[in-house]
Amino acid sequence: MRKENNLLLFSILILILIFVVFLFALKLNSSYLEKREIYTSLKISDKLGVDVNETALIFGEIVPGSSSTRNVKLVNNYNFPIKIETSVRGDIKDFLDFDKIVFADVNETKIIKISASVSFEEEKGNYSGTVVFLIRKDI
Repeated sequence: MRKENNLLLFSILILILIFVVFLFALKLNSSYLEKREIYTSLKISDKLGVDVNETALIFGEIVPGSSSTRNVKLVNNYNFPIKIETSVRGDIKDFLDFDKIVFADVNETKIIKISASVSFEEEKGNYSGTVVFLIRKDI
């Protein structure tokens, strides 16, 4: 009987240890070093228009059936490799195409291309949102 109790206690301790390690790994994966948000917009219209802006991703006026591309430069100033996760919020989301995950070594500069494509069937109007960059330690 005593052997069975020791085995049960040992099994419970192993399960608790596995659970703690799992929670630690989950916490590490969900935390980020830095979060950058950039306002983004485009207008679908009958004419083409360009907007140069240093603080936002403005695609300007886009004619149905065409596209526009903007670049975002991110520099890894950390002393370890990073992972950059990109996502979009807002009604502009369905128009944008980009690499969702990019890796950067120490002191490396990455150019993330974000393209806005408008099909011929899209309704004219203004669309906007936010591009979010989560910077994580690459482990």
